[in-house]
Amino acid sequence: MSNKVSIYTAICVIFATVVVLWFLTKPWPADDELQNATDAIDQASIDINSSVVPPSANPAKDAVPAVNPIEKTNPFKDEYQNPFE
Repeated sequence: MSNKVSIYTAICVIFATVVVLWFLTKPWPADDELQNATDAIDQASIDINSSVVPPSANPAKDAVPAVNPIEKTNPFKDEYQNPFE
């Protein structure tokens, strides 16, 4: 019985070693494949964004005031002195 257990143990250890070596020596994707996949994802996101939001949809076009309202309505403009200037 002891011989059968040691044989099964040896087979399991050899199998686990083969599996680990297979994962370690498995070829990884080439840089070209990775770049092509990245480009495809970028192009898909551009296509989705361009179909959802048209480029002419700018509601604030020509509606931005020319003056800064903070400079006119700041009550502490003359009272606060910056100590670092």
